[in-house]
Order: sequence, then C-alpha cells, then structure tokens
Amino acid sequence: MPAYLFVYHGGATPEGDEAEMASLEAWNAWMESIDDQLIDGGNPVGEIKTLNADGSVGEASANRVSGYSIVVADDMDGALDLARNCPVFAEGGNVDVAELLDMGLDLDEDEEE
Repeated sequence: MPAYLFVYHGGATPEGDEAEMASLEAWNAWMESIDDQLIDGGNPVGEIKTLNADGSVGEASANRVSGYSIVVADDMDGALDLARNCPVFAEGGNVDVAELLDMGLDLDEDEEE
C-alpha cells in the first residue's frame, strides 16, 4: 500500500491554555480516527530557514510548513479522504498530500552492514 506525506502549512498557534488544550484534543482525536493508516504522526515544526543553492539563507515562505504526518492509503483519493478532517483547516491552514515514492533503499538502522 502506498505511503503519503501530509505537509501542514500555516494554521494559527492557539493562544492560552484552553485553546491549546482544545487544539491538542482535536489533533489527537483526528489521529486516533485514522490510526490504522497512520505510520508516523509526525511533529509540529519550530524555526524555519530556507537554504538557497547559492548558499544564502533566507526566511521561510509566507506559506510556512507547520508540521507533517505519514499515512498509508490505497491511492491518492484515499489519502485525500484521510486528510479532509484534519484540524489544521479549523486553524486556518492547509495540507499538501504527496505520495512517497519507493526508492528501493533499506534504511533500517537495526540491520548489520
């Protein structure tokens, strides 16, 4: 079954303990609802810088990445269906859904070389 990367963009940072708890509960409930297909719940991200090919460093774009998750689904439509109830929408953000391509690499750290 193919894997898909959900890249979250934007979304307001909850202000105050009550709003933060409500946001956390919404995210936890959503992740529990897709638990059978969730490979990696991911994380929110902090500071972002953009490294350019010429070595210069700039600020993140206006549509900054705010987090990620990885899921499995039968196809792109299935992955989009999983993303439809994502709490980032209620926070004013959006989700990029991208199929992860199998590059044939075995990156298992537990195996001996």
